[in-house]
Amino acid sequence: MACTRAEVKAAPRFHTDSETQDPDYLTAVGDYYHRLPSRESPTG
Repeated sequence: MACTRAEVKAAPRFHTDSETQDPDYLTAVGDYYHRLPSRESPTG
């Protein structure tokens, strides 16, 4: 999956390193990236 710079910048942010282990934060990040449109490259 390739994201645009704007999409990456719009992702949920964390304030401290410990937040990256917080289940609520991880869920928010996962939900955000799952909602992005697919950008698969055509093959062949």
